[in-house]
Amino acid sequence: MSLFEDFSVTAKVYANKVSQKADEAVEISRLKITEKRLQRDISKSLKLLGAKVYKAYSAGDSSLDVGGDVTDIRDMYDSLKTIRTKINKLKNSSVTDSDEKSTEEKG
Repeated sequence: MSLFEDFSVTAKVYANKVSQKADEAVEISRLKITEKRLQRDISKSLKLLGAKVYKAYSAGDSSLDVGGDVTDIRDMYDSLKTIRTKINKLKNSSVTDSDEKSTEEKG
């Protein structure tokens, strides 16, 4: 191959890697927005649950059923955990790719 062909192939490889990293960054940002939204929803649900329990307790109502509320909050925490795992995987894959690149350059 000529020098120009080598350069062209190398440029395409790096352009693809840059594009992949940009896609990963967009996905991480999207997941972080979802994470913040879930945190806000959890906080809101906990506040409403607390108000519901307080109101029932103040009125002397001991038959309050909060099982559905607790299940919903638990599901939100599970979703939050899943999102955080995805974010960490994306971040770690970026670090791993960077480490491989630096190792190849040194070798």
